[in-house]
Formats: sequence, structure tokens, C-alpha cells
Amino acid sequence: MPIQDRQKWFYIAGCDTFVNVEHVLKRLDPFDATQPLLIGGHSGQERCLNAITRKFHPVTFPSGGAGFFFSAKLLELMQPHLSNYVENVWPKGSESSDVALTCLAWTIGVNVTKVAGF
Repeated sequence: MPIQDRQKWFYIAGCDTFVNVEHVLKRLDPFDATQPLLIGGHSGQERCLNAITRKFHPVTFPSGGAGFFFSAKLLELMQPHLSNYVENVWPKGSESSDVALTCLAWTIGVNVTKVAGF
């Protein structure tokens, strides 16, 4: 069964983040999980390496502490590239998984959708 038929959204957050699931699902309702979406509210600025040009590009990333959401479609698009990206592109020793995942999404053409309250 395809992933989008089982789950619509995937959430990554800090270990001490409280989640009101009913409220979150209500807030996600206007968004289409069949589209490649990366949704977060609390964010920062960082740079992603373009593996082709070997130049850095500024991106807005959603904070892993507050958490962020991947649509099923985005995860489907990212999954074939994830191992290679983490092992060969992302700098070794970096603990910034929120930035790494945002940079991978950016490399496939998806920017963060910033939503207040997330």
C-alpha cells in the first residue's frame, strides 16, 4: 500500500515538545498532503550547499525544537535521495537534522511553508 494511502503527514519535533494532536490535525486540514509540503512555524536562516554548483544558497528552515511537518508526497520524493544526501552531501558531524532535511527538500525544489502557530 502506498505511503500516501496510509498517512498524510509526518512530524519531527524535539523530545520535550508537547503536541495537541486534535489541534494540529485541524491546523493541517487546509493543506493538501498529496502536494510536496514542508510546514513549520518557528524558523531560522541557514545555507544549503548546491551539490552541482558547489555554492551555498540561503534557506529558511523550520525549527526541529518546535517541530515541522512533511506531507506524504514530500516524503515520497525525498526518500530515494535521503541516504545518499546524509552520507555524501550533508557535512559530517552536523547535528542540525532540521536544516539537513530542509536542504534536501530544497534540492528537489520544495521550500518551507511558514505558518504562524506551528
